[in-house]
Amino acid sequence: MSSVISTEEVARIASLARLGVTDKEITAAAQTLQDVLAHFAAIQDIVVTDVPTADNMAGLTNITRADEARPENLCSAADLRAAAPDTSDNQIKVKAVFT
Repeated sequence: MSSVISTEEVARIASLARLGVTDKEITAAAQTLQDVLAHFAAIQDIVVTDVPTADNMAGLTNITRADEARPENLCSAADLRAAAPDTSDNQIKVKAVFT
């Protein structure tokens, strides 16, 4: 990688972030950032055009089923109202949720 992170750049960024750092910490941070950028440069050089994607290596598939109404579980609106503890004007009354 051709660009080098200078200690002046690190000091300027530390100043913008309002970090109190020593000259020794600035020098160490500049070297660390340079090492990180070197690793990124090495990764950029890797050719991955013939590598298959790894989004589903286990081959998992969706096993859910479509929703379907079961007539044996259905009841009429009148049956629901009759089972409710309190009704008014053909509607089921419930306790207030928001007060």
